[in-house]
Amino acid sequence: MAEKSLVWRAIRVVRHGERIRRRKLERERAAYTTPADRLEIETILDRYPDIQTAELRPLLARQAVRDDAGACGMRSPAV
Repeated sequence: MAEKSLVWRAIRVVRHGERIRRRKLERERAAYTTPADRLEIETILDRYPDIQTAELRPLLARQAVRDDAGACGMRSPAV
């Protein structure tokens, strides 16, 4: 029973760390606001294998969708 508790606590700590890291990454990514900025970062990411950039690409895609929706006067989808 104690082992299960320890495992669950470890899982929670790891998930918490991942959430913090992901939030930081999203804040850093938010600095790339214009389509030209996004094109620049996408061009940089294209130089690296997909396995190394897999986490960033969906973040950029979501940002592009939100920004495009905002530019058209539409409400941003809940992501």
